[in-house]
Amino acid sequence: MKKSVMLLVLILLSGCVSTSGNTITGSVVQEEPSGLVVECHDSDEGFNPGVRGVVTYKQGADEQSVVDLCEGLFLTEYYCEKGYLKHTQVICENSCSLGACIK
Repeated sequence: MKKSVMLLVLILLSGCVSTSGNTITGSVVQEEPSGLVVECHDSDEGFNPGVRGVVTYKQGADEQSVVDLCEGLFLTEYYCEKGYLKHTQVICENSCSLGACIK
């Protein structure tokens, strides 16, 4: 069990992430579902660390929003996927500013 967790961590930390042929300026550190969502909208259209986004979602009657957030070189990227609000921690290669990795 410990070996598979270590292997997963190493895989997540080792490479750059790419989506739709566009290279992202960071490495994925952690990816987690945040909770079941009934309705979801992401202003930066999904996993897009190079663009600051706002995810608005409904759980039951409650509507809430979360914003992509920088903490030093770390970016918390929020997005919707298959009925879940998800977030991924990304280490920005150069810098992180106003909720986006900067090239």
